[in-house]
Amino acid sequence: MTDAVLFEFGPSRQQDFALRRKIVWWQRQLRTLFEMQIAWLKYRPPAPGFELPEEVREAQQEFSDALAWTLEGMADRIDGGPATGKWNFEDALARLERKLQTCCSKGSSEEVQAELQTFLNLSRRMGGLAISRDNEI
Repeated sequence: MTDAVLFEFGPSRQQDFALRRKIVWWQRQLRTLFEMQIAWLKYRPPAPGFELPEEVREAQQEFSDALAWTLEGMADRIDGGPATGKWNFEDALARLERKLQTCCSKGSSEEVQAELQTFLNLSRRMGGLAISRDNEI
């Protein structure tokens, strides 16, 4: 639909072009977020030799739900709807980080700690990208 703006004329054409540039930018950013989610989802099912502790899995599910609500809220606002505030994504991210940091500091094997640290870094990157796009939109 952003390409259709090129063929529209009228008093709002310049404003439509500005919105088109933003949408194209958001698409790139959100595509990156979705690609990170694919990597992040490998941690959902318990993998042999690397199972997330139960408290981390609960925080992961809350983070995932909050991310979904955040993305849905972005779509609603782009579509002209009201902002929805069912989940506080920043709080969900903070809880996940705390749980992961607690697990990383426990006496786990170096391999498990490295996996948890990778998961933590990926979660932070996803969270930062989602929060910045949500604030922008």
